[in-house]
Amino acid sequence: MIAKWFLNAILLKTALILTVLFTLFITLIRAQPYENSELRAFLIPSDDCISPCWQGIRPGETDVFGVMELLKVNKWISTVFFENYSTFSNGYIRWNWSSLRPSVVSGDGSNNLWFDENITQNFYVETQIHFGDVWLLLGKPDWFNIHRSYNRIRVDGVYQDQVLIVTFDIPCYQSVSRFWLAKTDIVWVKDLPAEGTRSDNLVASCR
Repeated sequence: MIAKWFLNAILLKTALILTVLFTLFITLIRAQPYENSELRAFLIPSDDCISPCWQGIRPGETDVFGVMELLKVNKWISTVFFENYSTFSNGYIRWNWSSLRPSVVSGDGSNNLWFDENITQNFYVETQIHFGDVWLLLGKPDWFNIHRSYNRIRVDGVYQDQVLIVTFDIPCYQSVSRFWLAKTDIVWVKDLPAEGTRSDNLVASCR
């Protein structure tokens, strides 16, 4: 009985320490100035393309032919692949990055654009962008959807104005810095997912 109480006390103390450290990291991030033109150019659409938008592609609006044309003339991209899976005009478009790609993506990073009835529904890009860098540029996500499996946690940070999701997967019980250094996938969507938690205490979600 005493041993169980002692163990619970240790776990509670550890959780409180992690919570304080996570809050401290958030405070420090919010306090420092930040500028990254390359990341800004990658994540934030031009003035003539309303969010959600990436490189002229808009979920819910851009059709397959428009996507193919935009990707083929994009200097960041070398090869485009089209996969149509049914007579209902749905499937995927994937691409390979060129040597002119921005440093925020790796040459072998995966990407996937899903279309239905020939219209873009959503697409994601695997990036080298750290979660902390996204936070510095776009601010705190409007809400988080948390998915826990065994000793891992997947975090989906939802940005309502940009209509995009920043997602990453990380083992639980790691140092707080691992959250900020986690590499993310960026997902542009036609419709945002249901609202989750607005708490930024992600460490607590990992308990």
